Amino acid sequence: MRMTVENWKRFKTQGKKTTIRTRIIPIGIHKVLAGPLFKSTRLGRLFIGSMSPFKDVKKAKDLTEQDARNDGFRNLCELLIELAHRNPNLTVNTTVYIHPARVIEDLIGA
Repeated sequence: MRMTVENWKRFKTQGKKTTIRTRIIPIGIHKVLAGPLFKSTRLGRLFIGSMSPFKDVKKAKDLTEQDARNDGFRNLCELLIELAHRNPNLTVNTTVYIHPARVIEDLIGA
């Protein structure tokens, strides 16, 4: 799975507890990489937990300030800007998946 270094550091510095994606990530342990595809830096490993289909699957327009804080952002605006930057086809009606996430190996520190 891919993530920016800044987003990875939010697990330690901002208490990040989730990762919000436009696709479902399977439950389990995932290697996390950052940077260009053919020159990636390994950040560590992340455990992705199970989602609740009733509260963890939303339209982008239904994300809340609490969702943003759980994802390590100061506010909803910052989260939406980052999601739009990473997903150019994002619209207010795009389905997003809020995955519980926990660092189990950190190779860069924060």
